[in-house]
Amino acid sequence: MNEMPKRFCDQIELLSGGQVTFDFHVEGEIVPGMEVADACAQGTIDCAHFCTCYTMGKVPAGSLWCAQPTPNLTYAMKFLWAFYGGGTDLIQELFAEPYNNMKLLSVTTGSPLGLYSTKPVTSVADLLKLKVRSIGSKARVLQELGVSVVGLPGGEIVPSLQKGVVDAADYDSPWTDQGMGFEDVAKYWYYSRVPRFGGHFVSVNRDKWDSLTPELQELFEQVAYDTTLWAYMLDTVESVRLLDTMVKTKGVKADFFPVEVDVAIMEAQDRVNARLSEDPAFKKVLDSWAAVEAQYHQYDMPVCWTRFAGDRELLEALMK
Repeated sequence: MNEMPKRFCDQIELLSGGQVTFDFHVEGEIVPGMEVADACAQGTIDCAHFCTCYTMGKVPAGSLWCAQPTPNLTYAMKFLWAFYGGGTDLIQELFAEPYNNMKLLSVTTGSPLGLYSTKPVTSVADLLKLKVRSIGSKARVLQELGVSVVGLPGGEIVPSLQKGVVDAADYDSPWTDQGMGFEDVAKYWYYSRVPRFGGHFVSVNRDKWDSLTPELQELFEQVAYDTTLWAYMLDTVESVRLLDTMVKTKGVKADFFPVEVDVAIMEAQDRVNARLSEDPAFKKVLDSWAAVEAQYHQYDMPVCWTRFAGDRELLEALMK
């Protein structure tokens, strides 16, 4: 995961001609991972790279940027929303008060909702028997389905799988997960056909941001844009390669979730969204998504048209 923000920093240093330089630290060297957002807001560090699920306590609606299953939005639509449909403006608005920083979308990963499991999942009933590590929006959907969910930081997942504390875990993608050892303890890797929006942000302390010239601020924004697209492409290519390696050398069984699980995920997300819309902040984001869907869905017909028509039987047939 650190490869992505490291590229962001390297590009800023290169293209600014050394006007901006970074001292790059990984999680735990200055503050624990869950505390980097507060540390950036307080000025303990100038910049931080993290997922918005770490800030759900202060900005609940921020979780919608964290691996949110989005049955109606393809990846192309999410990029359109983030950079051209008001998504970046909304994230600044939501985080303006509790966090004194400028947030720049810098990473989106190409993987769908996935699950490393020590047990096979052949039905919704199988999924409901598992104790699953998850956080953020994905956890909310799994809980809506009736799954027992445990929140754990990344470094505790593999030991917890080994000890049987959890039976399965979602994290990110094979590329970003490499080196953590999931494939050594979980012999099943399931992934969903339901698209998701997963974004990580580079946050810059507001005082530090305001000290940059307009030209440097524009450079930060452009590099964030470029890094986001780079990360999506690289993650997609490398995850396919690594998944193939996991299957051939580690004996991992990789497959889509059963169709009934994907349909259950979509329906659970619909119910969750309906409840979340009662909160004005959540509603503003969900309405923004709906506007992008209405505007651009005709260009993503091969993926989305059955959902728009409400034809679940045809969707299930296509998934098979």
